[in-house]
Amino acid sequence: MTMFDIIIPDDRAKTFQGKSVEFVCKTFNNSFFGKFPSWRGSLENEFFTLCFVAGELEVSVSECEFYLGDPRFTTTYAHSRSMRDLEKPTEGMDAEETLRIYQKRIEYFQTIGQIEQESVSLSDIMVVLNWTYAKSAKVDEDIVNEPCLSSFSS
Repeated sequence: MTMFDIIIPDDRAKTFQGKSVEFVCKTFNNSFFGKFPSWRGSLENEFFTLCFVAGELEVSVSECEFYLGDPRFTTTYAHSRSMRDLEKPTEGMDAEETLRIYQKRIEYFQTIGQIEQESVSLSDIMVVLNWTYAKSAKVDEDIVNEPCLSSFSS
């Protein structure tokens, strides 16, 4: 199970929490960090996408499916606990220190990060979001490398 630390302020986090999933399907996408899982679906009155890549959970929720991914409706909600101790470069650091930090981050992404990316489950993510399934929820975790088909309207 991948454990997460919420990294946004509580008032912002609450806008994403406690929702009920009506439909969800899983897809895989490719990036510099390798193949990563994402889920898209519908809530009671909204649509959502969830992506876990490079140790960070990105959540997008909107009443209009067209706005999914738009910065106004998307946030990096949490990161995996294994990222907790990874430093981020800051302004004013010398080149050697910055390079050391980037090397540690790359090492994380190539080892622990890759394992987490391959093993994270929708259940792990639903726990950190405090989401549940609606009674009539439809879950399709078998779609791989294809966009979710229009099951939103079914």
